[in-house]
Amino acid sequence: MKVNKLEKIFINALINNEVKLNNKILECGVISDWFRKNRISGETLGFNSSWIEQQRRLRLKGLFLLKRMSDLLNKSDITYVIINYSHTIPYNLYDDVDVLIEHPLDLLATVEILSKEGFCFYDYFNRLYANTLALTAFYREDKEIGIDFYPEPSYGTFQFFDRFRISRRRIRRNIATEVSVIETFLPSPEDELIIMPTHAFSHGRFTINEIYHGFNLIKDKDCEIDWNYILDMTKRWAIGHILFLYMLFINDFAITFFKRKLIDDKLKTLQMQQRIECNLLLDWFLKQNERLISWPVKLSPWLLYKLAAFRAARLLKMGKDYKGEFIRHTLEQVATGLFGSRW
Repeated sequence: MKVNKLEKIFINALINNEVKLNNKILECGVISDWFRKNRISGETLGFNSSWIEQQRRLRLKGLFLLKRMSDLLNKSDITYVIINYSHTIPYNLYDDVDVLIEHPLDLLATVEILSKEGFCFYDYFNRLYANTLALTAFYREDKEIGIDFYPEPSYGTFQFFDRFRISRRRIRRNIATEVSVIETFLPSPEDELIIMPTHAFSHGRFTINEIYHGFNLIKDKDCEIDWNYILDMTKRWAIGHILFLYMLFINDFAITFFKRKLIDDKLKTLQMQQRIECNLLLDWFLKQNERLISWPVKLSPWLLYKLAAFRAARLLKMGKDYKGEFIRHTLEQVATGLFGSRW
């Protein structure tokens, strides 16, 4: 796999930052864990190692699953969209593949089609970190990487889109990999810039993978992106503070590694939308910068809970019942305290 020289520079710089924070030379196991948590394959380092080969195998397995599923669904009339997929990063490391299928009958048809081709389906009613109605599929009982099928655009009770909006704006793309070309459906760049940070925020953490993918989307398509659509959606679902934090990370990333600013004007507009939440996050972000950032960046449960309270109040004011937002974050805090973070 060909690695861009500039990409290798910033990956090494990030690792050196981890060395400073930990005040010791990172051992192979720690480096391996850093790449896994940030959803980037260690292949970008450009040398051979057993743990790098393992991550390469995992990455290729994810590509195989994505291609196998896409090929089967493309032959049908099922409307699907691959979400949370960093297609601008060639060394994207999977832990699962997320698929949005918004029609209930299409979800049933998907189960029928894939079951005939060796996929096994499971449902997990105790999933606090994802939609409890989602189904998970594994290929031939191999549970190392699965495919999560979401019946609606939400994570837990964290809904962030009108139903069917994503599928109406989806784009058919050919993704070139070293193995083959994958023909699949992805969200529009605008929807990606909303889905990616919303998913990260629902987990309470942001990875380098998500920041770098967002940077690539804006860097390559800024003049084409419909920012009015994005701002309208963030206002409608009271998620302007989430995009604000995402843009802070992207801007900081762009300045640090590429010596350029991307989105100062967008930051000001988002800050005007939800001033209280954005100021809370800005204060938190500046404190993170003062003591260096260790990736992935995790938000404290109590900060998430405060922001959830403000969001619920805004949605209730708009006539949307969102008591579930409180319930979700309470359960998440209890789960984190009992079992530790998923990440």
